[in-house]
Amino acid sequence: MEHNVVNFKNIGFLSVQFTDDQLKPVKEEIEKIRSNFELAKEANHKLAGHINHEYDLIESLPHLEKLFSPLIDIYDFHFDYTKEFSMLSKDVPIYLDSAWVNFQQKHEFNPPHNHSGIFSFALWINIPYSYDNERKVFPKVGSKTINSTGSFTFQYTNALGRIGTYTINLDTTSQNCAVFFPAEMVHEVSPFYTSDEYRISVSGNFKFKTA
Repeated sequence: MEHNVVNFKNIGFLSVQFTDDQLKPVKEEIEKIRSNFELAKEANHKLAGHINHEYDLIESLPHLEKLFSPLIDIYDFHFDYTKEFSMLSKDVPIYLDSAWVNFQQKHEFNPPHNHSGIFSFALWINIPYSYDNERKVFPKVGSKTINSTGSFTFQYTNALGRIGTYTINLDTTSQNCAVFFPAEMVHEVSPFYTSDEYRISVSGNFKFKTA
């Protein structure tokens, strides 16, 4: 019997690896903030994270825009996403509206949430634990369940209306890596348990510039 397999069209995310040199201005501002949290501009009031130390990135914002802007065309090449915003009467540029750094501590987390804007990214600067050690914290997790401690997880609905997940297991090898995705895409950050150091990440939102 002949048959064909037909998959429904869906969208995903991009993953990218940066070098230390590419991220140097970003890391310099992060270290400046880390040296004195009281002098930094808090971002907690506009974020969903259950994280005590979250701050706006200001000096490195133009540099982050240069790093991530090329991913917009790459994303559209693969997923043809921005055509979904056909309510605009003319083409307008997309720019990086905001970026912030998260100094996540042991047991802190980011619940399922989405962002405002068109595109968002998450960039991991420092992951102070190994995935194998994190898994040992909850050894009784069933074999059919993903052990998600210390991970980053996307949520999406499938063709049956059920919630699907895509989990990225983060550890020390994930440093300088990033994901780029539509801002509406729901995601969450699980807590970690095996390190007293900060897990440092950067996030940002791209929006349409209409004026």
